[in-house]
Amino acid sequence: MICIGMVEKEGNRLYDSAVLIGRDGELLLKHRKINILSHLMFPPYTPGDGVEAVETEIGRIGVLICADTFREDILERMRERRPDLLIVPYGWAAPRDRWPGHGEKLRETVSKAARFVGAPVAGTDLVGMITHGPWRGYIYGGQSVLANSKGEILAVGADRCSDVLVKEVELG
Repeated sequence: MICIGMVEKEGNRLYDSAVLIGRDGELLLKHRKINILSHLMFPPYTPGDGVEAVETEIGRIGVLICADTFREDILERMRERRPDLLIVPYGWAAPRDRWPGHGEKLRETVSKAARFVGAPVAGTDLVGMITHGPWRGYIYGGQSVLANSKGEILAVGADRCSDVLVKEVELG
């Protein structure tokens, strides 16, 4: 399976979306970001409203996006879906001089989400520079995070590195 974050256009609406694709290429789940932080983009995204988890061959998987994990009401809705694993693509950015320390806030955010939902969280981050908009020049620092259901950090990606981490985690 693979989870991919993307910009989705439907009619005149623009969504910050993430999809979970099964091994056979089937769309298993689509999530549209709810907490859209509209001040960061023009035109702003349209907020989504659904929070779902889907049964898969490895267990129930839920998907949220970045700032969705800042709001306890969204995390509560995910907890009610009882995922065995929560995948969260992040766009965790800051000015260049705040890295690598800014990654600590990402670890805290992922840990809190895992404890709140009661499931392991894989929080992935981009690597690179933002080239347009109000955060032009800000850096996505990588440092993707895996936390267990107690919020204990199991793995952290290297700073500003696109290497892939492989780590086993107990689901449920």
